[in-house]
Amino acid sequence: MCAVTVCRCELVTDEDVTRAIDDWDARTLNEVKLITRAGKGACQGRCCFSLLRAFVARRLGIEPAMLQAPRPRLPVRLVPMVRLAGPAERCEHE
Repeated sequence: MCAVTVCRCELVTDEDVTRAIDDWDARTLNEVKLITRAGKGACQGRCCFSLLRAFVARRLGIEPAMLQAPRPRLPVRLVPMVRLAGPAERCEHE
């Protein structure tokens, strides 16, 4: 059976999530995220969250609504590096 990619940004598969649940005893989306890196890529979970939530809920035998969303990490949305760096400053050497 082929592995299904759950998180494209971090290349996390359903097998990785299953191992996190079965071998590492992950019981929350945050624990799965910490173990597998699912949702930690460029999209910050915007693309994979609903699939991840459904897969984890089915694996645990609970309703998806019972799983609390993982804690957001800054930045909540993508920020260009230029905005973080601010205006360029020139150094004057004497």
